[in-house]
Amino acid sequence: GPGFARYEAEITQSLGSRLATAKDKEVIPSAASLALLACDMKDQACDPEILEPLYLRKPDARHHENKTNG
Repeated sequence: GPGFARYEAEITQSLGSRLATAKDKEVIPSAASLALLACDMKDQACDPEILEPLYLRKPDARHHENKTNG
């Protein structure tokens, strides 16, 4: 999304070679874009039960809560 462009340097520095990005034509987040990325990485599959989310920012609900509670 648009946040990636804003924080691209920090994300790239943090993730290094583990970072996989979409090509320009795939920038709009969609199931098709995700499928194309997955296809490119099919030889790197792992057990889905060991996957953990990597959050780049707090969820919007927490962000709003912090703004209203000071």
